[in-house]
Amino acid sequence: MRAPASGAQITFFTHGLCPYAQRVALALNLKGLAHELIEIDLSNKPSWYAQRLGTSLVPAIEIDGSPFTESLDICRLVDDRFTEAPALLPKDKELRKAVEALIMHGPRLESAGWRLLGGSWSFPRKSRPSDAVRRGWEGAVDTLTTSVRQHGGPFLVGDSPTLADVALAPFIARFELAASVCCSYDTTGELREYLDALEALDAWRATFP
Repeated sequence: MRAPASGAQITFFTHGLCPYAQRVALALNLKGLAHELIEIDLSNKPSWYAQRLGTSLVPAIEIDGSPFTESLDICRLVDDRFTEAPALLPKDKELRKAVEALIMHGPRLESAGWRLLGGSWSFPRKSRPSDAVRRGWEGAVDTLTTSVRQHGGPFLVGDSPTLADVALAPFIARFELAASVCCSYDTTGELREYLDALEALDAWRATFP
């Protein structure tokens, strides 16, 4: 990856399976920002981590030694700060509003996905989810597929990934995979072309576990 023109030193603290950490990894890769990557063992966190970063959670980054936390805040920060790299927020006012609306939709999508899996990544559910749970997931996904259609795809808001994809795709892909394996339920439907578009991105393949 090319280094940012500012010459800033970026250190990214992550865990490879964490969807919140993948948000930051995806933003850094889409913007082509060179960075040092430090993998944190969440079951045995180093004693220095919380003191250095001000949090016990991943993801976190340092830019020239200054720490930043919270995945979406970090993604916005790197997009705003490194303007010489490809922008994740469109300049067009209406497209920007569409991106922000999808980001606001994220909690509903996550909630529907957790219910689909029985409440956790431990995947206790062994049978297909109930009709009500499936309808909840399909309703949440309908907002995404409608946006893809309205903006011409293949991504959520047009022909290039935006902050909406950065925010939501790590969860969409994990819920899809887990539901297929553990619930015998194909969640993709109209999302198949979207997931295929993600998988064609070098930045996605480099960050999805």
